[in-house]
Amino acid sequence: MRQIEPGTSLRVMTRDICMAAVLSTCIGAAQAALVTETFIVAADVTQSGFTNQPPKTFFSLLPVFDQFDPSLGTLNSASLSWVTTGHVTAIGDLEAQGVLSYQGHSASKNVDTDGSPPNSQDFAFDSGSTLGSLAGLEGLGQVNIGNFVGTVAEVFGTFPWGATLSVSGTITLTYDYTPGGGDVGGGPVPEPSALALAGLALVGLARRRRSRS
Repeated sequence: MRQIEPGTSLRVMTRDICMAAVLSTCIGAAQAALVTETFIVAADVTQSGFTNQPPKTFFSLLPVFDQFDPSLGTLNSASLSWVTTGHVTAIGDLEAQGVLSYQGHSASKNVDTDGSPPNSQDFAFDSGSTLGSLAGLEGLGQVNIGNFVGTVAEVFGTFPWGATLSVSGTITLTYDYTPGGGDVGGGPVPEPSALALAGLALVGLARRRRSRS
């Protein structure tokens, strides 16, 4: 019979338990999954004949996304991110400000028909936010999230005035969820805890066989 040095069995068992724990942690981490939905932002509007300064709404887009399918698992959180480019041009004798806003964020750019600043300019509006509530996001239909708004205001100048405001880009809705209830390879997905217990059982059997040899 092969002699086992004192402490060897304990070291082997400790090593194997640690390996099983790492396996369980990796399996648990692998449970997180993402689903993304994208809305294309596009508008190009010209308005004129304004005789006062307050901001005028040029467009108000209603982003529409597919809801999260509950059969995929448990929805943990949802977040929005967007990458868009606006373009504003003043019409008349004035300085104007174009503004894009969504989900409490905004970006703006001033233009001036006298050329300082330039009368026609692009500006970026890139940002994101985590949705505070998941209400209405789950189902098999669609969900509207906020309004993507474009406005123009006269900073100073003469009346009447007008402008052109456009935007292009995308808004992405990301669902973070824990898969559950689905099948992989024709069978149910084992829970991480069950896999860890099975791993420990195999470790125990292997250790017993080593001690008898």
